[in-house]
Order: sequence, then structure tokens, then C-alpha cells
Amino acid sequence: MPFLEDSVTDILGAFDTLRTGFAVFDSDDVLIYHNHQFQYVYLSFQTVEGLLGRRFEDLLWLMLENGEIAGRQALEDPEGWVRWRLAKYKEKRSWIEQRLTDGRWIEIKERSTSFGGVICQWADVTDAKRSANRLEDAIKCSADGFAIWDQAGRLEVFNEIFAERFDIPPADTAPKIQLKLFWEELARGNKLVFEEEPNDWAAERFRAHLKGETECVLQFADDTFVLLRERATRDGGLTMALADVSDLKHKERELIFRGKSLQTALDEIDLAKGALEEQAKQMVHLAEDLDEAKRRAEDERKQAEVLQIEAMAHKEHEEAILRTMGDGLVISNARGEIEKVNLAGEKIFGIRLEDVKGTKINRFMREENAREHDQSLVNYNLNKESKVVEHPQVVVGLRENGEEFPLEIHVTRAESQLGPFFVASLRDITKRKALEEELRRMATTDSLTGIANRRAFIEALKAETERSVRYNRPLCVMVCDIDHFKRINDTYGHGVGDEALRGYVATTQRQLRDSDLLARFGGEEFAIMLPETDLAAAAKLAERLCKAVESETYKALDETVKFTVSIGLAKVCAGRESVSKSLNRADAALYRAKQEGRNRVVCADFD
Repeated sequence: MPFLEDSVTDILGAFDTLRTGFAVFDSDDVLIYHNHQFQYVYLSFQTVEGLLGRRFEDLLWLMLENGEIAGRQALEDPEGWVRWRLAKYKEKRSWIEQRLTDGRWIEIKERSTSFGGVICQWADVTDAKRSANRLEDAIKCSADGFAIWDQAGRLEVFNEIFAERFDIPPADTAPKIQLKLFWEELARGNKLVFEEEPNDWAAERFRAHLKGETECVLQFADDTFVLLRERATRDGGLTMALADVSDLKHKERELIFRGKSLQTALDEIDLAKGALEEQAKQMVHLAEDLDEAKRRAEDERKQAEVLQIEAMAHKEHEEAILRTMGDGLVISNARGEIEKVNLAGEKIFGIRLEDVKGTKINRFMREENAREHDQSLVNYNLNKESKVVEHPQVVVGLRENGEEFPLEIHVTRAESQLGPFFVASLRDITKRKALEEELRRMATTDSLTGIANRRAFIEALKAETERSVRYNRPLCVMVCDIDHFKRINDTYGHGVGDEALRGYVATTQRQLRDSDLLARFGGEEFAIMLPETDLAAAAKLAERLCKAVESETYKALDETVKFTVSIGLAKVCAGRESVSKSLNRADAALYRAKQEGRNRVVCADFD
């Protein structure tokens, strides 16, 4: 139906005009659609081709591997952070704010769909965060008391003067006080002087608030007077401004006492109230002025960017730019001779510009890479073709002391009056590569026992299954479960249980070959892959393992424990069933071993 296809195209086109990132994941958490802005929310997404088809969890690991997520949990426990994000993602509706390491804040809204998938909307709210901080700073600097209540009538923001007046704890420790409770607490305390019953006054004060009577004068026990004015905000909240009118009230008393005209005193008070009212209005409009200031600041930023680009075109700014750049920069001529190196580049290679100026840039490369570079430079000067120019890549760099390190490089060609020259933008990614390696290790290792985890085991088993098919070699798999392990935890505690698991791993590894793979699937369940092993040999090994565990006494903390193990064994019928099917058969055999009395080996039949 063409009109439906046109409608879908129009809708998708509309999503591309949104200033926020928009994406749709299917019921398997696979990305099936995203608009143009989505790919620019995180820098990680700009470095990858083909986001479609990737799982939500893979995108989370991609952001972690690129070091974009700020926060203690993301840095110290990335797996825990991923589990937390997946749990939030699985909620029917979720809203979080995520701080990035470059200082930005991302607002993430996620909602489940009727087809089992999730719709995500990711937006950069850095400016809003900064505006909120500026508003809070302005409130704190106000000479008068000031407070903001949210739509639900809860105290949200207030300055020190307001807190001191009403004995409110600091904002970072105070609960969000309800407006009605606020009046009731004042009535029960001894800070105010009342002309009527305090509880009646609190109820009347709240009714007056609901009717829109937005002004009252509070008399405090220390004979000070405060004018309190309220005004509704655009979002349904409430602003409250305080002004000390003690001098006016005392003057009013004095005038009345001396017999002066009450009307004259009231006129003076009204004039003062008018000034105070204007001051309160100014405070209320402060939030709106901050929004306008934010827009002006954005316009000024854009104008500054234009001026900066124009300034960069002038020769006198070239040296300053080179000195302040965070990335290394090396400029060479068409002959491959170094002409300029900025400070960052000097630090990366451990050199000084005056020592290397005029020398060949291939001094920073391995010998084989240097020959390839020289030939590439010749080819480019002849026919403008190169594997390096305009193509960012990661290479092995060479420092002045001979140390090799991973180097991210992006080379561009430019023209000057003296002819063509090349600009190499450089970044030492040693720390990033180390982090990636650590993340890969953490993703494939069980943190408690130090052996492979379930993910690493499955990947290794798939690869070994392919090898078994290719060379027609036998392959078996065991699934092992410690008998009555819960009793150990319940009797001695989880600390003893953890030590018992480590002891079991040590006992098992003594029975295995270097080519065998032991992994922890979770809890007290383990799996063993036995390459080049038929079912008969695997069964003998399983029996030895049962006896070894049964005969072992494990010392854990101050306790001594003994236990047995049940084992399900299956031959991997490579080419005839999937890896999951083989593991399921071994797991079923383990279940039978448990039913038949535990501490035994049961071999699975091939269906």
C-alpha cells in the first residue's frame, strides 16, 4: 500500500529532525531503528559503522570500552553497572540522567512497547543542568529568603536565609517537606506569635494559599516581622519570597503611639510594600531570565566559534593553537621531513622539536612500517593515492627511546604557498588499550574463582566444536554441581562457601589437562570441555574427579568442610546438534545423577 509506505517514510523523516536521539529496540533487545541524532549522543557511536543490528547490552559495553561513562560504579564495577542499566531498561518506564567523562549530562527515557521491544529517547541536557546550577547559585546569593516548591507541593530549592528563618536543615540532608506540613510545623513550634489558635492559623494559611491569597506578614517571637509573598510558576509549582519588614512594623507602632495619622503610616507602609513586591517579582522572574541568558550564551558561543575559526586562519595564532592542542600534531613536508611538532607531540614521542626538525618522520615508526610509509609517500606524490591519508587508523608508534606503543593517527593533506604538506593528528592510546584488555578479561573471567565464566566457555566450546567437525575429532562436555552446597552457606556462611568453591576448582584443575577448559556457570555449577576425548575416556576422568572431591577435606577460614559432586557427561555430536543442545543433554544427565543419589556420574544419550 503506497500511502502507508509514504506515511512511514514521513514519520521516520520527522524523527530525523528531532534534536534528541531516538531509537527502537525489538523484543530481543536488538536495535532496529535510530534517527540521525542518536548516533551523535555518544562519541562511541560515531566511531562505529552500522549500529543497526547491535544489542542494547553491546552498546553499553561499547560506551564503557571508550571510557565515556562517568561515575564510581561504571569505573570500578563495569559488570555491575551494565546489570543495573539492563534492569532499568527492562522496566516498563524508566528515566535516568547519565554523566559522561567529558562533562556532559545525557537524559535517557525508555518505554516498553506493545510488541515487547523498547523505545529510547536520549537527549543532551548539559545546558539545562548548568542553568539549574546557575538558578540555585542566584537563589543562594539573594539578600532575602527565597524558596521553590514543586508541582506536588514539596520544598525543592531554598537559600540559607530561608533555612535560618524556619530552622530547615541543609538541602543535601533535608527531606522534601510538604507545604501543608510546613505550615503545621510552624504552628506547633515557638518561632511565631499568633493572634489565634496556632492549629487554626495553619489550616487557614493553607486555605488562603489554595484560594490564591499570596501575601501575609509573619511575626516572630524575637519581635521581627517578615513579609511572605507566593507566586505560582509555569510548571504548577510555587515560589516563596521573604522580606524583613521589621523596621516598617516598628515604625508603624511608633507612629500610632505618638498619635500620628494611621492613614499616613499605612501610606508609607504601602509604598514600602510596593517596593518589596517589585523585588519579589524580580526574584520570581529570575528563573525565566536565566533561560534567556542561556540562549544568549549559546548565541555568543556560536559567534565565538566563528571568530575562533577566523582567528585560526591567521598565521600569528598558529603557534598558540599548536601549544594548547590536547592531541599530538606533527607537520611534515612532501619529502616526509618534520617541520613542526606541538607540545603534546613532543610528550608522546619523548623528543624536542629542535632535535628532530628536518629529519624524516619515519623515525617514529618500526623499520618495516617506515619502508611502507616511504613508498606510500612516493605513490601519493605521483598519483594522489595512499592507504594513510584521510583514513584514521591505529598503528604501532616508536618513541625516541625505542619503546613501542599503540598510536591512533589521522593524516590530512593541505596546500600552502610552499607546496603540499601533511598534518598528522596523534593520540597515545596506551591507557585505552589497557582498559580494553582489562574489560575483555573481566568479561570472560569469573571474579570469585579466576576461571572462565559462562560466556567465555560457550565461545570456546563453539570454536572447539568447529575444529572437531573439520578434523573429525572427538569432543565431550561435563556439567558438574556440588552436592548440598546450600548447607555449607547456611551453616558456615558465604565466606566459607566462597573458599570451598575455590578449593573445588583447585582439586578439579589437578585432574585436568592443559587443553581442557574449566568454567563456572554460576553458584555451585561448573562445566568442563574435554577436546580430543571420547565418551569412555571422559567417563573415567569424571569418576576420578568424583573420587578426588569426595576424598578431599577443604579448610575454609576457621572451618573444615567436606562435600561431593554430581556430574552429567555428554558427547558433543558436532555437525548434528548445536552447542546448546549438547549442554542441555549434559545438564539433563546431571539432573538424573542428582535424582539417583548424587556423588555419581551419568552419561547422556544422544537423541
